[in-house]
Amino acid sequence: MSWNIKEKDNSTYFEFVVQDLLPNLMRIGLRPTQAWFTMWGNGPQIITTIESADGDLDMLRETLKGEDWFAIRERLMVHVTDFKQRISSSD
Repeated sequence: MSWNIKEKDNSTYFEFVVQDLLPNLMRIGLRPTQAWFTMWGNGPQIITTIESADGDLDMLRETLKGEDWFAIRERLMVHVTDFKQRISSSD
């Protein structure tokens, strides 16, 4: 996934990530694995990867179709712009 933080929202955004986004991703069976913050240059400000807790790609797809994910994503959208999501296999 990738996105940009809304202007002048850095502290509120990072509080949301720690207190809401990460715990709720883990609650629905998604495990954050990597995250990058772009300090300068072109491209999204945040790039992050998640996987299903058990590594099952089908489970990941189903979870990302569920109401829990949609609710989490809607709360994220309050803080970010240019959200993009892609599913791929590491195989």
